[in-house]
Amino acid sequence: MDRYFVKDHHTLEKLAHFWPKIVELIEEIKVGHYSNGSHELSEGLTMNIFGYETNNQEERLFEVHQENIDIHVVLAGMEQVQLLMPGNYAEVVYDLSTDSATFQEVSDEKISCVIGDILVIDTEIAHKTGIMLEEKQAIKKVVFKLKV
Repeated sequence: MDRYFVKDHHTLEKLAHFWPKIVELIEEIKVGHYSNGSHELSEGLTMNIFGYETNNQEERLFEVHQENIDIHVVLAGMEQVQLLMPGNYAEVVYDLSTDSATFQEVSDEKISCVIGDILVIDTEIAHKTGIMLEEKQAIKKVVFKLKV
């Protein structure tokens, strides 16, 4: 299931331009053409393939970006993701070198993501990934970073 959390048409236009390449890359990852790590694909598009173990929500942090849209694709396992829309969290301090700010918060907006799910998260939408659903488990995913 695809889920999109975007602010405006600019995000959708940018996403539409890169979408065919992203779908192609997802298939190449599934057949093993890419290893774990960060891969610079083209100007404005990076992908990070990695794994981790889910945990309880208190052990995870929200993150939010200013310059990159995140496109999360679950390759193995399942996790819960919490979201906070702009205006629903305190002002944060961004680390410009990583285009990220992290903070602890709780949200009632929760999504379950399983193998094959694609979650598009626009800039300024805070997200906390890696929350266990029933019990801890290994997750493998790819996150595409699309520069706005």
